[in-house]
Amino acid sequence: VSGGNHYLDSREMLSMIFFEKERYDEAIELLHQLQNAEENYAVKAYRLESQIYKKQGDTREAILTLTRSLQILSDNPDLLYERAMLYESQGKMKKLEKDLLQIIKDDPEHFEALNALGYSLADHDLKLEEAHEYIKKALTFSPDNAAILDSLGWVQFKLGQYTEAEKNFKKALSQDINDPELYIHLYKTLLKLERTTTEAKDLL
Repeated sequence: VSGGNHYLDSREMLSMIFFEKERYDEAIELLHQLQNAEENYAVKAYRLESQIYKKQGDTREAILTLTRSLQILSDNPDLLYERAMLYESQGKMKKLEKDLLQIIKDDPEHFEALNALGYSLADHDLKLEEAHEYIKKALTFSPDNAAILDSLGWVQFKLGQYTEAEKNFKKALSQDINDPELYIHLYKTLLKLERTTTEAKDLL
């Protein structure tokens, strides 16, 4: 495809093929072209380039890529979210919090950002009561979301509310049986409840 209405779509698909085949230099060359296209193509291109650097173990360059993109596409929620998750992997919680709060400021019903902020704070044992509120708010916008139910259980676990945590982990598992982390969280909760019986062992 050398032109016409499908040209950009073809470049995007080809960059994904190169990514999946680990032909990263060729993928990045195409992504740089797409980053000069309209916003929906540019956002996906910046995110994929960042993922390439992350896959290569270069988190610093992954973050720099997203930071450059945000200078052009100011406060784009997808780019902010992607960068926030990279900050979390480095333990840079203040920077994570800043990016996610910007998303929430622009869209108070952005349940993915609310959930990510609450879970990340809880996972790092920070501002647990505040984290609890973020997660509960996220749940009001997506009440049957397994990831948010897991987050609620996890912050309750951190707060020592083990019975409530067990209920929410089991509810999450009723929605998603394929997430290993859910089983691990429930297993840890059963240990706290001193139920080291067949039930706990079966989870593993």
